[in-house]
Amino acid sequence: MKRIIGIISGLAILALMIGASVMILSKTPEPSTGEIDYGKFKYENIMKLIDSTDYSSVNPDSIVAASTITGDLPEKIIGDPNAKVLIYEYADYACSHCAEMNTATKRLLDKYNGKVAIVYRGFLLNGYPNNVEAASAANAAAIQGYWEKYKNLVYSEQATWLYLTSDVVSYFGNLFVEASEGKGDLEKFYADMQSESVAKRIAFDHAMGEKVELTGTPTFRVNGEKISGNDLETYIDDIVNR
Repeated sequence: MKRIIGIISGLAILALMIGASVMILSKTPEPSTGEIDYGKFKYENIMKLIDSTDYSSVNPDSIVAASTITGDLPEKIIGDPNAKVLIYEYADYACSHCAEMNTATKRLLDKYNGKVAIVYRGFLLNGYPNNVEAASAANAAAIQGYWEKYKNLVYSEQATWLYLTSDVVSYFGNLFVEASEGKGDLEKFYADMQSESVAKRIAFDHAMGEKVELTGTPTFRVNGEKISGNDLETYIDDIVNR
């Protein structure tokens, strides 16, 4: 009898362990072996793409329609693109100051209630860890309509993913599941991260920053003028209240 009880107990424990493993796996989606090509997430690759593309006819202080040079992906805009004030924000997802300003810009959008919109463009800082992966993930999330929620998660979790190594793509996959509340297509997300379209979009955003001679992030432009983060609210107040 004791032996039977022991066997039953052992089976019950085994069932609990299997159940726990299933739960852990469901919360930590992993790409299939060999699915992720980490070689695609290199700063040098984006720079080569910029060098081989002609952006001379593009006005960086305007909303640019999706086309071949943008990877056929549109601008990422928060708010009404016809708002009285358009803020062009250049930021790197790996930049701590950009993470701080993300909270400030959300507050500004609430304050001006439809009078202000933000056109967000990534600008890669050379040498910052995992910033190409982060930009790729954010643009992949945008393709499925989850960019704004995803961006906020990437910034709020920046301290966790910034120095991850080979598992950073899986971490960004977890954030995508969270941002999409499990409704997004994770397999497509991973594929889009590595796509030429996303690489072109990242290159385009960075190239626009080069055209306006950016020296760092975050940088804001309004009406063709560079505005510091500290002066942004005062500058917008003046325009809105004219």
